[in-house]
Amino acid sequence: MKTSGFLIIKDADERKKEILDAAETLFNSNEFDATTISDIIESVGVARGTIYYHFKSKEDILVSIE
Repeated sequence: MKTSGFLIIKDADERKKEILDAAETLFNSNEFDATTISDIIESVGVARGTIYYHFKSKEDILVSIE
């Protein structure tokens, strides 16, 4: 992990795992339908584009968890 000003730069696999972990937690506590991409973004603290770099949709995230 490196820092660049205010940005924290992480390995893509590490960031993807963080997204999956946060999404799984949110899906379990709020249920899938009630969880939004914005909820996941806020939980992980990443830009919207970062989510879509790794996943096509919320459904794609769910499939990757299973």
